[in-house]
Amino acid sequence: MLRNLARGLAGHSKWHNTRFRKARQDAVKLAVASKFAGMIRVAVGAGDEAGVADAVARAKKEGVTREVIERALETSRNREAY
Repeated sequence: MLRNLARGLAGHSKWHNTRFRKARQDAVKLAVASKFAGMIRVAVGAGDEAGVADAVARAKKEGVTREVIERALETSRNREAY
């Protein structure tokens, strides 16, 4: 009886379901982070300090990590030096 029960539940592991849910969540987070990183880079490239502050504030409000924000600022400042 127990052996038949185990066969019937094959393919329904918790990790299998978690993996696909996490992939969807990560895709959404990546899209939001990319959008705000681009906004920050454009504002820094234009030399618009108010625009940079606004983009950073909006990114923080949307939950973009500090690491992503700092990386976008650093990348745009390095490009500006050339």
